[in-house]
Amino acid sequence: MYMKTSYCMTEDVIAKLQEAEEKTGRDKVDLLDRAMRMLIHEYKKLRKKCDGPVEYQKRTDEDGNPVKKHRVKMKLLKIDNLLMQDMRRFCFKSISLLIAIAVETCLDRVVEYYCAKYYDDVKDNCRTGDWSIREKWTETAACIKIWYGVPPNYMEEYFG
Repeated sequence: MYMKTSYCMTEDVIAKLQEAEEKTGRDKVDLLDRAMRMLIHEYKKLRKKCDGPVEYQKRTDEDGNPVKKHRVKMKLLKIDNLLMQDMRRFCFKSISLLIAIAVETCLDRVVEYYCAKYYDDVKDNCRTGDWSIREKWTETAACIKIWYGVPPNYMEEYFG
């Protein structure tokens, strides 16, 4: 159920992840997974119009100097990789850029969550609790609905 992949990350992103790993004692994949799930709820700010190409990380900084990036190898659950692929398609941004945005905007909240003294009382063992996919097939097409959060009519959708 795991999948090996790699993403480009700048040294700043890698340093923030390592610092978060030391503070929480959690693996960087767990931290990134939680940060990406938080980022989903800010999709209205991230969404880009469909009229252009996919947006990638900048290659140079404000002074024109190249930004150093490193390819970081990761081992993700397939369902987490699907979530990242869906975010890429929906926001029209590369996964590496979405990871950088998630680290910049959400990682502090993730660290705060894991370091909270009441963490054991609120932890979620279901890794797919934030989103779900429902597929409907016809003879000529497949319709896939993706929900972030609980669908409003989930009893009818799943059991009706």
